[in-house]
Amino acid sequence: QPIYRAEAESLLSLQRKQEVAGIYLEFADTLFDPPKESDEPNYASARELYQKALDLGLLPEKRLEVELRIARCLLEQGGPALLECACAAHAAFLDDHPESAHDLEARFRLGECLLARKEYAKARQAWRELLTRYAAADSPRIAEVAFRLAETWRIPQPESLRDLVQGVAVLREFLTRYPDHELAAKAHL
Repeated sequence: QPIYRAEAESLLSLQRKQEVAGIYLEFADTLFDPPKESDEPNYASARELYQKALDLGLLPEKRLEVELRIARCLLEQGGPALLECACAAHAAFLDDHPESAHDLEARFRLGECLLARKEYAKARQAWRELLTRYAAADSPRIAEVAFRLAETWRIPQPESLRDLVQGVAVLREFLTRYPDHELAAKAHL
């Protein structure tokens, strides 16, 4: 009986759960970001494996990364129901982990979700909050968000004169701040 107890404790230990979760994560990461450029990501399968790893229990920092990956899988899969879930997952992440090292990325992806759902004003608000909060950050996302704010005004196909004026103003501001950025040529167009 003590032999069985020792084996059972070993199989049910936190360390063993982490090992199994690590296997799930390894496969999920390969599906999420395939090693070959010719292979397409499989976000549905990756999301399932990330969820299994999460269900096993992960250490706090890894848990945050996996939660964000699951939300990103929902975003990348698209479709109205999944986009709604992706928006909710990113918003919940931001509410649950306000001081996370992944805050900037979660805010960026929330803006993408809202934009994909054609909630332009909400996407604009999310990205403006990101730019305000991380004005001094050294992240490539800052310039990307500054550029993509124009999309929240429906640029390159604005639906009104107001959208056109506001979108062009955003792009001019981007060009002033980032004249040598790789998106500068696109902003000029």
